Formats: sequence, structure tokens, C-alpha cells
Amino acid sequence: MCCAIEPSQQYTYLFEIPTDHPSGFDWYHPHHHGSTAVQAVSGMAGAIIVRGPIDEVPKIAAARDVHLIVSDIGLFPSEDEPDVWTYEPRQNAIWNTFGMQGAPDLVRMWNANANPPAWVNKPNLKGGFTTGDYATRFYCANGVPFYREDHNPSGGTAPVGKPLPSGQLQLDMQPGQVIRLRAVAQLSCPSTRIVLADLAKPTSCSELPYGSMGR
Repeated sequence: MCCAIEPSQQYTYLFEIPTDHPSGFDWYHPHHHGSTAVQAVSGMAGAIIVRGPIDEVPKIAAARDVHLIVSDIGLFPSEDEPDVWTYEPRQNAIWNTFGMQGAPDLVRMWNANANPPAWVNKPNLKGGFTTGDYATRFYCANGVPFYREDHNPSGGTAPVGKPLPSGQLQLDMQPGQVIRLRAVAQLSCPSTRIVLADLAKPTSCSELPYGSMGR
């Protein structure tokens, strides 16, 4: 289905789920071609649970159900409004802010319509990023930021990051308690990792590789 829902418009989607559809913890997002990353990294995404026979297994049904949604929010200073950070459609992966001698913060845009095609300098624009980089990016766990990255003006794809302790997800469990941890990564980067740490044993942790389900 390909359609565009304009601002102030409404549309009701009807999804028919077959009885043999796999169950699981997944995510959804708009998929307007050319704007998918812009919309998903601006928060237009969410989690959806499809229940099935596995949920009726006694031990699974009795376990504490814990959901973890890892997402990211990419931001740039607005081109039009002072002190406002946003992600506008003009600021997308075509832009380039690789460090350049004498002008490390210069924004350039590839003009495919030029003859021959060439990079065009846009000195008045503040947006744009290197591949996979934003001016500022927040990684969130269930909507709460736990890690921040800022663009590295020296160029390349090595942003400066730091953890945000207030956003670390903590689960309190009773001895012998069983949990069913279901996680989904709705990220604009290709993959992430989940590290489980026992706070009672700071040196003990388990790392689970987890690929994102889309870009």
C-alpha cells in the first residue's frame, strides 16, 4: 500500500492478520518513500505485540513480561527558528559535513541535476550529517534517553558520545523470579547491543547482539 497522509488528514488502516501469522514483539513506522528515516528518527514509530500459541505455554504465561524498546532521536538546529532543534526533510543522508580544510562545518549538497553532477556549497545551512551522524542523537530505552552523541566537527563518522545515567533501564527482581524480556530495536543505525548486568555483581554481565529490524 502506497499513500501519503498529509498534515491534518486522517486515514484508517485495516490489517487482517492470518491465523498462522508468527507471533512476536515487533515495531511499526510510516514508510513514505524518501522520508522513512526522517519520520522514524523523529519519533514516528512504536511497538506492536502479536500474540500466539507460545504465549499460552504455562511457564511463559506465568513469567513476568518485560518490554524493551530501543530507539534513537536525531536532531539538528532548525534552519528557521532560533533555539529549536528538529529533523527536517532537507536534512537527510545526501548531505555532507565531512571536515574540510579551512571550512570544517561547511554543509554541502550533492546536485545530481548539474552538468556534470557536483557538490554544491550551502554555507547558510546548519543541517546535514555524515553517514549515520546527526548534530545530536539520543538513544532511548522505552522513550527515556540513556546515551547522547554529538557530531564531531573534525569530520568522519566518529561522533562524540556519553552515557546518561538517568536513562539506564533497571529491573528489580525477586530471587528465583523468571522474566520474559522482549526487546525490539527501532533504530536508524544498522544494529545495537544489549548488555545485561547484575547490579549485585558489578563484574558480571552478559552481552546479547541484537540487530535492528529496519532503517
